[in-house]
Amino acid sequence: MNNFPMLKKEHNKFLKELKSELEDTHNKAQKYRTETEMRYSVLNDGRFPTKASKYWQAVREQNVFYTNLRLEAYQYRKLLVEIKKLERSIAKETDELELELLQIELEEKMWDKEERERMGADRVREIEHWSRIKKELDDGTFDTQNVNTHQKESLKLQLQERAKNLTPGSSQGEMINVIGPLKTIDDADPSILSNITKVKMYKFITPTLNSALKYTISYNNAIYNPHSGHASTMGGVVSSSGFKINDDSSTNEHFLDDDGEGSVFVKFTGIVEDEEK
Repeated sequence: MNNFPMLKKEHNKFLKELKSELEDTHNKAQKYRTETEMRYSVLNDGRFPTKASKYWQAVREQNVFYTNLRLEAYQYRKLLVEIKKLERSIAKETDELELELLQIELEEKMWDKEERERMGADRVREIEHWSRIKKELDDGTFDTQNVNTHQKESLKLQLQERAKNLTPGSSQGEMINVIGPLKTIDDADPSILSNITKVKMYKFITPTLNSALKYTISYNNAIYNPHSGHASTMGGVVSSSGFKINDDSSTNEHFLDDDGEGSVFVKFTGIVEDEEK
């Protein structure tokens, strides 16, 4: 009997010729994460900046796989009982059509059994990888019994890294979710007197050369200016990388600057050339 009776004869013939390749594909197809994904995607430095945070995430991951393996074991045991019941029913059945239905059901259960065995073996592989990673990370410098011990330090480093990556496109919610917890951590620790986290908005533009064009740059956020003249002695809050101007025949590099009063200047070597409110 064809394994795929819903297919045409030529399709079944093609699959039969490809049987070895398809079985090999099925056996080696990725099921759960590879060691590379575990080390560099799951335990990436952005989310887990310390050895302790990586270790405790490895504990979580390993526990999920172990718990699911235990649950899967119960389902597998039930499946074995179902197979025995089907085999008993087949031995007793005298009706030809009922016997055929029972046989199909048994084949399906046997396929399910093989799949569960494959998946179980791959769960064990990932559990073993997590065990090895935990041993590598455990260098005696952090608490491996209480997950809470490392969390304030690890969370702060994670948030500081996220703060560096805030951009003009970052929403107010994203900024609050970074700056808020950082401030809360500092306020809760009497040994920390202050935490200076600077969030800079920036835009990259590529101007069209040799053309007189106007560029409008929108940040979708207000520029921090708590009072008139804010940061004027330090060059204001607006700055730019260097650029050349067409009508300047010298090799001067020009920069944008501001006076804290809402005026933006074009400068080179400390000389104000022009300003715009």
